[in-house]
Amino acid sequence: MEQDMKYIELDFTGCKTYRNLHYKLKDTLDFPAHYGCNLDALWDSLSMDSIYGCNAFISIKGIHTLPDDLKRYMEEVYPIFDRNKVHQQKFGDVFGYEILD
Repeated sequence: MEQDMKYIELDFTGCKTYRNLHYKLKDTLDFPAHYGCNLDALWDSLSMDSIYGCNAFISIKGIHTLPDDLKRYMEEVYPIFDRNKVHQQKFGDVFGYEILD
């Protein structure tokens, strides 16, 4: 399984709005065109639609550059990543992430 692991860099540097943040998620994680740019859509895309929802490790950069409201918003994103980690384990897959700054 280790050879199938995808290592992804998710860089939020320069994101100033919720939409910027979600577009960065969508583009980096190859979410479908119909991605709804909200937390429910994030969960749906990670757990069902994304090629990066399983056997993936995401390194998150640029958090320190986000406006305060987006930094707080990320505190709602991390639990979704944590939930996906548990979800993927049920299927024998791996998902993880780290915050680099």
